[in-house]
Amino acid sequence: IIVEHDPQTLQIADRLFEFGPGAGSQGGKLIAEGTVAGIKKNNNSLTGLYLSGKKTIPIPKKRRKYKTTFSITNANTHNLKNVKITIPIGVLTCVTGVSGSGKSTLISMILKESVQGHLATRSKEDSATYLGATLSGLKQFNKLITIDQNPIGHTIRANVSTYSELLTPMRQFFSSLPEAKARGLQPKHFSMNHKKGMCKACWGLGFKSIDLQFLSPIKVTCDTCHGNRLNPLSLSIKYLGKNLGEYLKLTVEQISQTFPPIPKLIKNLDALRSVGLGYLTLGQEIATLSGGEAARMRLARELSKRGTGKTLYIFDEP
Repeated sequence: IIVEHDPQTLQIADRLFEFGPGAGSQGGKLIAEGTVAGIKKNNNSLTGLYLSGKKTIPIPKKRRKYKTTFSITNANTHNLKNVKITIPIGVLTCVTGVSGSGKSTLISMILKESVQGHLATRSKEDSATYLGATLSGLKQFNKLITIDQNPIGHTIRANVSTYSELLTPMRQFFSSLPEAKARGLQPKHFSMNHKKGMCKACWGLGFKSIDLQFLSPIKVTCDTCHGNRLNPLSLSIKYLGKNLGEYLKLTVEQISQTFPPIPKLIKNLDALRSVGLGYLTLGQEIATLSGGEAARMRLARELSKRGTGKTLYIFDEP
């Protein structure tokens, strides 16, 4: 049984099961099942529509033009054999090849480590040497962003709102409400990770773990805050009938439509939606995200920051 999106893998499958129709709360239904031939004839199947060619992703008619480049020469690490390449700047470049052919050695090792070292030392030189390979044109970069499919957090306190920096403007907004000001509440009173704001019964987690000894612990919704994570005083402050804990149960898409237009909040929400994560709830634990979702979360966080115009992005099978 394989969980896969690759069309070539789907084509050789003996049987397919398709889930959808969307992601998050919009998913969870069995949309289609059967042989490849049967799926292709099923108009309810989004996968079938693409496999049959009824739907296609258009190939761009125009490609971006580039003016500058940087180069790697004399790369001989591991199984690389005196590789010399010139990479254009300001465009999307893919490095491809069979497994074990040297892609990761060239990009994730030589290129990444060279640029990291060059930026860390704040070198003014235009070239650097790493593992015998020479990189030229490094003056054109002042920042490096690497995004892969590794987990982005293991702590149960890290969630979508904290990682994508949505919670900070939301806490500031709630603390600015007239009722909050009258009660002397500050942004820290709306943080589930601060002792001034967290529910003392569940320590701001929204649930309690029950140890079953021989079985894995189970999570039970906190009966004091009802999963809203904050203390009673903080939860008493509401905007449009909802407290902050209730807003954290909404999706990125829903928050975009109901919360006031705070510039930083809008920018971060738009970044999440632009990478297809509008279905995530703000309070969802980071540790529960899939590898692809985690990579897109990383990307969204970087896209929401102010660009330098000289950033090198390295993606490992995004």
